[in-house]
Amino acid sequence: MTWDFLDKFGIIIGLITGLVSVAIWIHLLRKESRDNELISISLAAPELAFKATLPGKIRRKNLTRAELQGMLGMLPMRVSGQRYQLDALNDGAFFDDLERAQIDRDIKEIEIVCQPQELEQFDEQRLAQVCEVNE
Repeated sequence: MTWDFLDKFGIIIGLITGLVSVAIWIHLLRKESRDNELISISLAAPELAFKATLPGKIRRKNLTRAELQGMLGMLPMRVSGQRYQLDALNDGAFFDDLERAQIDRDIKEIEIVCQPQELEQFDEQRLAQVCEVNE
C-alpha cells in the first residue's frame, strides 16, 4: 500500500515537473523572440517637420545608450572628424524611453528629438544619402 502511494505520488510529481519545464521553455522562446526584434533609430526635429531614420536597425537586447551613440557616430558631419552633440541623449526622459523600449514589444522605433540648430552639425546632403529622410 505504501509503495502504491509513493508510485502514484512520483508520477504526479513527474507530470507537474514536466509541465513546469514546458512552461519555462515557452517563456524563454517568447523572451528570445522579443529580445531579437529589430528597433529603428531616427533623429527628428518637429519644428522643421524633419525626420531621418538611420541605416540599419539594432536588436532590442542590444539597445543601449552606447550602441545608439555608436550608430550616431557613423553619421556624416559637416566638419569632418567632429563629434556630434545632441542634448536629448543626456535627458532623463531619453533614458526612460530607452528603458521602456527594451521592455515593451510595441515599441519599434526610438526617436531622438533634436533642436533645429543641432541638425546643422550634420552634412545634410550626405545624411540624405545614408539615411531615409522625410522632410
